[in-house]
Amino acid sequence: MYGTYYKPKKVSAAVILLWISLVLGSIRAIIEIMPTETMEALIGSIIAITLVTIVAILIYMIGKGKNWARITFLVLFIIGIALNIPALVISLFTNPILFVLRLGEITLTGIALVLLFQDVSSNWFRNFKSSF
Repeated sequence: MYGTYYKPKKVSAAVILLWISLVLGSIRAIIEIMPTETMEALIGSIIAITLVTIVAILIYMIGKGKNWARITFLVLFIIGIALNIPALVISLFTNPILFVLRLGEITLTGIALVLLFQDVSSNWFRNFKSSF
């Protein structure tokens, strides 16, 4: 049904959800870093910028049909969940705005990954890879 050059709607939707999730994560990082002291804010900013850049590159590559980027993103998401769940629970009681941002980020990314690993999407990534 989908030729090599036609990106399935599920992949396009997933990429959009990933970009939205990245924006939510960036806003959350800014809110978390702002009240910290100078050196902590500097280190936090450097880490946040590095992570945002890596994630942005992965999202871009997913949109270009790179299967390795899709798999790498999934692995990083699984690792990130282990780190985000405790922070999610803490933010529920300490800062509801951070809770909503973090929950939105996790939910949108999870939905995007489900879309990226459905049969139509997986077939597109395989066919795209084999054609170039």
